Amino acid sequence: MPFVKGLIESEIDRTGTNHASCCLTPENHSILFRGNNAAPRIITAFIHSQAGSYLTDTLGSLLNEVIHDPKLYEFSVASSISPEQREENIRYIQIVAKKFLDAIMDSTNSLPT
Repeated sequence: MPFVKGLIESEIDRTGTNHASCCLTPENHSILFRGNNAAPRIITAFIHSQAGSYLTDTLGSLLNEVIHDPKLYEFSVASSISPEQREENIRYIQIVAKKFLDAIMDSTNSLPT
């Protein structure tokens, strides 16, 4: 963990996105952790190794449910559909989003440390 923390701090310093930096620009934010150097790759691998099973356990079945939901195959909230259908679809998005939020909130005891 100290090694990964050092990589994160170095990456922030390298891109000039820390608050103490004199070079803080919006452009730098877009390249944070996106470089082709080793730091972002190591950080990503560490996150996957620590959180992969948590994400699978927490959201895997829900993602599978959403992916296979026939209602979502021709789903739209475009203004070209009837206002009634659009409202129904928006309510459905809210229901699905709440399921994700509830799954995440219910998993706080199994968060990776």
